[in-house]
Amino acid sequence: MGGTFPALNIAVQNAVAYRNLGTATAAVQFVRAIGASVGLALLGSLLTTRFAAGVDSNVAREVLERIPIGILNDLKGNPDALVNEDQIAELTVRLAEAGPETAALTETLLAGMRHALAGAVGEVLLATVFAAAAAFFVIAFLREIPLKKGGPSV
Repeated sequence: MGGTFPALNIAVQNAVAYRNLGTATAAVQFVRAIGASVGLALLGSLLTTRFAAGVDSNVAREVLERIPIGILNDLKGNPDALVNEDQIAELTVRLAEAGPETAALTETLLAGMRHALAGAVGEVLLATVFAAAAAFFVIAFLREIPLKKGGPSV
């Protein structure tokens, strides 16, 4: 989508009168910033939602039942825990405090969580492919406006 930004700027600038050029360019930048923020929020929400669902489906039920509910809920809402060594160490300590048999399940839990995260990231990438395809479709059917020849004489 980034490759379309200059073309869309030029298209908008050619569609408005010269006196509105600054306003139109600023509006494009504003809408782009809002769209990026909303898109990032939606994709982040999709990632965490699918990750939590993936933990439930990729980790054996008997493992999930042996982990304290507070720890499990914290993990489901924090996919970052899998890539942060400090958080993995903290998880290991917290599970060890819950009982020696629970601490042995740490590696099984982490493996299931890694699988859940991989699936969630795949779904986010699929969503971005659909968004990019939709953007391409919209851009392909934009009305062509010839480029303006020069600006007003001063």
